[in-house]
Amino acid sequence: MKNSTKSISRNLIISITVFLVIAAILSAYNLPMERSIHDAWARGTLPVWTPEVSGGRPLAPNPNVGAFYPLRVLLSRVPFPLAMRIFPVLHWMAAGIGMLVLVTALGRSRSAAWVGAVTYTFSGVAVAEAFFPHILPGLTLLPWIVWAAAWRSGSGPARLLVLSGFFALDFLAADVFTIALAIGCVGLWIALEEDAPRRLGAAGDAGLAIALGALAAAPQIAATALWIPLTNRAILGIKLADSVFFSIHPWRLLELVVPYPF
Repeated sequence: MKNSTKSISRNLIISITVFLVIAAILSAYNLPMERSIHDAWARGTLPVWTPEVSGGRPLAPNPNVGAFYPLRVLLSRVPFPLAMRIFPVLHWMAAGIGMLVLVTALGRSRSAAWVGAVTYTFSGVAVAEAFFPHILPGLTLLPWIVWAAAWRSGSGPARLLVLSGFFALDFLAADVFTIALAIGCVGLWIALEEDAPRRLGAAGDAGLAIALGALAAAPQIAATALWIPLTNRAILGIKLADSVFFSIHPWRLLELVVPYPF
Protein backbone atom coordinates (compact mmCIF):
# COMPACT_ATOMS: atom_id res chain seq x y z
CA MET A 1 0.00 0.00 0.00
CA LYS A 2 2.84 2.39 0.91
CA ASN A 3 4.62 1.64 -2.37
CA SER A 4 1.41 2.29 -4.31
CA THR A 5 0.89 5.62 -2.54
CA LYS A 6 4.49 6.64 -3.19
CA SER A 7 4.15 5.72 -6.86
CA ILE A 8 0.97 7.77 -7.23
CA SER A 9 2.55 10.74 -5.45
CA ARG A 10 5.67 10.54 -7.60
CA ASN A 11 3.65 10.36 -10.83
CA LEU A 12 1.51 13.28 -9.70
CA ILE A 13 4.60 15.40 -8.95
CA ILE A 14 6.11 14.51 -12.33
CA SER A 15 2.85 15.35 -14.13
CA ILE A 16 2.55 18.72 -12.39
CA THR A 17 6.20 19.54 -13.11
CA VAL A 18 5.82 18.67 -16.80
CA PHE A 19 2.64 20.75 -17.03
CA LEU A 20 4.35 23.77 -15.43
CA VAL A 21 7.35 23.49 -17.75
CA ILE A 22 5.13 23.27 -20.84
CA ALA A 23 2.95 26.15 -19.63
CA ALA A 24 6.11 28.22 -19.10
CA ILE A 25 7.25 27.50 -22.66
CA LEU A 26 3.82 28.51 -23.97
CA SER A 27 3.68 31.78 -22.05
CA ALA A 28 7.35 32.74 -22.44
CA TYR A 29 7.91 31.85 -26.10
CA ASN A 30 5.07 30.40 -28.16
CA LEU A 31 2.32 32.86 -27.24
CA PRO A 32 4.54 35.96 -27.67
CA MET A 33 5.64 34.70 -31.08
CA GLU A 34 2.02 34.03 -32.07
CA ARG A 35 1.08 37.50 -30.83
CA SER A 36 3.80 39.10 -32.94
CA ILE A 37 2.60 37.28 -36.08
CA HIS A 38 -1.03 38.10 -35.34
CA ASP A 39 -0.30 41.79 -34.78
CA ALA A 40 1.81 42.07 -37.93
CA TRP A 41 -0.91 40.62 -40.16
CA ALA A 42 -3.54 42.72 -38.34
CA ARG A 43 -1.54 45.85 -39.25
CA GLY A 44 -1.27 44.68 -42.86
CA THR A 45 2.51 44.16 -42.69
CA LEU A 46 4.67 41.07 -43.22
CA PRO A 47 5.69 39.33 -39.98
CA VAL A 48 9.44 39.58 -40.49
CA TRP A 49 10.90 40.32 -37.04
CA THR A 50 9.82 40.71 -33.44
CA PRO A 51 11.85 42.67 -30.87
CA GLU A 52 9.72 41.33 -28.02
CA VAL A 53 11.04 37.75 -27.69
CA SER A 54 14.59 36.83 -26.61
CA GLY A 55 15.84 40.34 -27.36
CA GLY A 56 14.73 40.01 -30.98
CA ARG A 57 13.68 37.05 -33.10
CA PRO A 58 13.00 36.48 -36.83
CA LEU A 59 9.43 35.52 -37.70
CA ALA A 60 9.13 34.84 -41.42
CA PRO A 61 12.24 32.59 -41.68
CA ASN A 62 11.64 30.77 -38.40
CA PRO A 63 10.28 27.24 -39.05
CA ASN A 64 8.94 27.14 -35.50
CA VAL A 65 6.24 29.74 -36.13
CA GLY A 66 4.75 29.26 -39.63
CA ALA A 67 4.24 32.98 -40.22
CA PHE A 68 2.72 32.45 -43.68
CA TYR A 69 0.24 29.74 -42.62
CA PRO A 70 -3.11 30.96 -44.08
CA LEU A 71 -5.18 30.39 -40.94
CA ARG A 72 -2.94 32.76 -38.99
CA VAL A 73 -3.62 35.43 -41.61
CA LEU A 74 -7.38 34.85 -41.40
CA LEU A 75 -7.43 34.87 -37.59
CA SER A 76 -5.61 38.21 -37.52
CA ARG A 77 -9.03 39.73 -38.25
CA VAL A 78 -10.20 38.89 -34.71
CA PRO A 79 -8.67 39.87 -31.33
CA PHE A 80 -5.62 37.81 -30.36
CA PRO A 81 -7.13 36.12 -27.24
CA LEU A 82 -10.07 34.90 -29.35
CA ALA A 83 -7.75 33.78 -32.15
CA MET A 84 -5.72 31.65 -29.75
CA ARG A 85 -8.90 30.02 -28.46
CA ILE A 86 -10.18 29.31 -31.96
CA PHE A 87 -6.85 28.07 -33.38
CA PRO A 88 -6.60 24.69 -31.58
CA VAL A 89 -10.34 23.98 -31.76
CA LEU A 90 -10.42 24.44 -35.54
CA HIS A 91 -7.43 22.14 -35.95
CA TRP A 92 -8.87 19.44 -33.69
CA MET A 93 -12.12 19.54 -35.68
CA ALA A 94 -10.26 19.36 -38.99
CA ALA A 95 -8.08 16.50 -37.70
CA GLY A 96 -11.14 14.51 -36.63
CA ILE A 97 -12.90 15.06 -39.95
CA GLY A 98 -9.71 14.10 -41.79
CA MET A 99 -9.48 10.83 -39.91
CA LEU A 100 -13.17 10.12 -40.58
CA VAL A 101 -12.60 10.67 -44.29
CA LEU A 102 -9.41 8.59 -44.35
CA VAL A 103 -10.77 5.56 -42.49
CA THR A 104 -13.99 5.63 -44.53
CA ALA A 105 -11.98 5.79 -47.77
CA LEU A 106 -10.10 2.69 -46.63
CA GLY A 107 -13.41 0.82 -46.66
CA ARG A 108 -13.83 0.52 -42.91
CA SER A 109 -17.15 0.83 -41.09
CA ARG A 110 -18.63 4.05 -39.78
CA SER A 111 -17.95 2.87 -36.23
CA ALA A 112 -14.29 2.25 -37.05
CA ALA A 113 -14.06 5.70 -38.62
CA TRP A 114 -15.45 7.35 -35.47
CA VAL A 115 -13.14 5.33 -33.22
CA GLY A 116 -10.18 6.40 -35.36
CA ALA A 117 -11.26 10.05 -35.36
CA VAL A 118 -11.88 10.23 -31.61
CA THR A 119 -8.67 8.36 -30.80
CA TYR A 120 -6.59 10.62 -33.03
CA THR A 121 -8.19 13.93 -32.07
CA PHE A 122 -8.27 13.35 -28.31
CA SER A 123 -4.96 11.53 -28.03
CA GLY A 124 -2.41 12.89 -25.61
CA VAL A 125 -0.27 14.12 -28.50
CA ALA A 126 -3.07 16.04 -30.22
CA VAL A 127 -4.41 17.63 -27.03
CA ALA A 128 -0.90 18.56 -25.85
CA GLU A 129 -0.27 20.41 -29.11
CA ALA A 130 -2.45 23.22 -27.73
CA PHE A 131 0.80 24.19 -25.96
CA PHE A 132 2.75 24.01 -29.25
CA PRO A 133 0.61 25.79 -31.87
CA HIS A 134 3.36 25.61 -34.49
CA ILE A 135 3.10 21.78 -34.55
CA LEU A 136 -0.70 21.52 -34.50
CA PRO A 137 -1.25 22.27 -38.25
CA GLY A 138 1.06 19.44 -39.30
CA LEU A 139 -0.70 17.00 -36.99
CA THR A 140 -4.05 18.09 -38.43
CA LEU A 141 -2.95 17.81 -42.06
CA LEU A 142 -1.44 14.32 -41.72
CA PRO A 143 -4.65 12.25 -42.21
CA TRP A 144 -5.71 14.56 -45.07
CA ILE A 145 -2.38 14.07 -46.84
CA VAL A 146 -2.54 10.28 -46.50
CA TRP A 147 -6.15 10.34 -47.74
CA ALA A 148 -5.16 12.45 -50.76
CA ALA A 149 -2.35 10.01 -51.55
CA ALA A 150 -4.78 7.07 -51.31
CA TRP A 151 -7.65 8.78 -53.19
CA ARG A 152 -8.45 7.07 -56.48
CA SER A 153 -12.01 8.14 -57.39
CA GLY A 154 -11.05 11.57 -58.77
CA SER A 155 -9.30 12.43 -62.02
CA GLY A 156 -5.50 12.56 -62.18
CA PRO A 157 -5.25 16.38 -62.24
CA ALA A 158 -7.77 16.67 -59.38
CA ARG A 159 -5.81 14.22 -57.21
CA LEU A 160 -2.57 16.05 -57.96
CA LEU A 161 -4.13 19.42 -57.14
CA VAL A 162 -5.57 18.22 -53.82
CA LEU A 163 -2.40 16.48 -52.66
CA SER A 164 -0.17 19.40 -53.65
CA GLY A 165 -2.57 21.80 -51.89
CA PHE A 166 -2.30 19.88 -48.63
CA PHE A 167 1.48 19.73 -48.94
CA ALA A 168 1.55 23.49 -49.60
CA LEU A 169 -0.36 24.09 -46.35
CA ASP A 170 2.03 21.77 -44.52
CA PHE A 171 5.07 23.61 -45.91
CA LEU A 172 3.54 26.97 -44.99
CA ALA A 173 2.93 25.70 -41.45
CA ALA A 174 6.72 25.19 -41.55
CA ASP A 175 7.18 22.49 -38.90
CA VAL A 176 9.99 20.32 -40.29
CA PHE A 177 9.15 17.23 -38.24
CA THR A 178 5.49 16.94 -39.27
CA ILE A 179 6.45 17.67 -42.89
CA ALA A 180 8.95 14.80 -42.81
CA LEU A 181 6.33 12.59 -41.14
CA ALA A 182 3.77 13.39 -43.87
CA ILE A 183 6.24 12.62 -46.67
CA GLY A 184 7.25 9.42 -44.90
CA CYS A 185 3.63 8.31 -44.50
CA VAL A 186 2.93 8.90 -48.20
CA GLY A 187 6.03 6.89 -49.06
CA LEU A 188 4.94 4.04 -46.79
CA TRP A 189 1.46 4.07 -48.29
CA ILE A 190 2.87 3.75 -51.80
CA ALA A 191 5.32 1.01 -50.79
CA LEU A 192 2.88 -1.09 -48.76
CA GLU A 193 -0.58 -0.43 -50.19
CA GLU A 194 -0.18 0.28 -53.89
CA ASP A 195 -0.09 -2.57 -56.39
CA ALA A 196 3.39 -3.19 -57.77
CA PRO A 197 2.58 -1.96 -61.32
CA ARG A 198 1.29 1.36 -59.92
CA ARG A 199 4.04 2.12 -57.42
CA LEU A 200 6.36 3.93 -59.80
CA GLY A 201 3.56 6.12 -61.17
CA ALA A 202 2.21 6.83 -57.68
CA ALA A 203 5.69 7.78 -56.46
CA GLY A 204 6.07 10.13 -59.43
CA ASP A 205 2.70 11.75 -58.71
CA ALA A 206 3.62 12.16 -55.05
CA GLY A 207 6.97 13.69 -55.94
CA LEU A 208 5.29 16.13 -58.33
CA ALA A 209 2.72 17.05 -55.66
CA ILE A 210 5.51 17.72 -53.16
CA ALA A 211 7.33 19.89 -55.70
CA LEU A 212 4.16 21.88 -56.51
CA GLY A 213 3.42 22.27 -52.81
CA ALA A 214 6.96 23.54 -52.22
CA LEU A 215 6.56 25.97 -55.12
CA ALA A 216 3.35 27.35 -53.59
CA ALA A 217 5.13 27.70 -50.24
CA ALA A 218 8.25 29.25 -51.82
CA PRO A 219 8.18 32.44 -49.68
CA GLN A 220 8.42 30.38 -46.48
CA ILE A 221 10.99 27.93 -47.84
CA ALA A 222 13.19 30.67 -49.37
CA ALA A 223 13.11 32.75 -46.18
CA THR A 224 14.09 29.75 -44.05
CA ALA A 225 16.82 28.64 -46.46
CA LEU A 226 18.39 32.10 -46.41
CA TRP A 227 18.25 32.26 -42.61
CA ILE A 228 19.65 28.80 -41.82
CA PRO A 229 23.31 29.66 -42.61
CA LEU A 230 23.11 32.48 -40.04
CA THR A 231 21.88 30.30 -37.17
CA ASN A 232 23.99 29.04 -34.31
CA ARG A 233 23.43 25.39 -35.22
CA ALA A 234 24.49 25.95 -38.84
CA ILE A 235 27.66 27.80 -37.81
CA LEU A 236 28.76 25.60 -34.91
CA GLY A 237 27.15 22.37 -36.08
CA ILE A 238 25.14 19.87 -34.05
CA LYS A 239 26.22 16.38 -33.04
CA LEU A 240 24.10 13.33 -33.77
CA ALA A 241 23.82 12.67 -30.03
CA ASP A 242 22.49 16.19 -29.54
CA SER A 243 19.88 15.75 -32.27
CA VAL A 244 18.68 12.50 -30.65
CA PHE A 245 18.26 14.45 -27.40
CA PHE A 246 15.39 16.39 -29.02
CA SER A 247 13.52 13.17 -29.83
CA ILE A 248 12.63 9.88 -28.16
CA HIS A 249 15.73 8.02 -27.02
CA PRO A 250 16.33 4.94 -29.21
CA TRP A 251 16.21 2.68 -26.15
CA ARG A 252 12.55 3.69 -25.72
CA LEU A 253 11.74 1.64 -28.85
CA LEU A 254 12.05 -1.37 -26.56
CA GLU A 255 8.65 -0.35 -25.18
CA LEU A 256 7.09 -1.57 -28.45
CA VAL A 257 7.96 -5.10 -27.23
CA VAL A 258 8.14 -4.78 -23.45
CA PRO A 259 5.56 -2.38 -21.98
CA TYR A 260 6.88 0.26 -19.55
CA PRO A 261 10.43 -1.08 -18.89
CA PHE A 262 11.50 2.44 -17.91
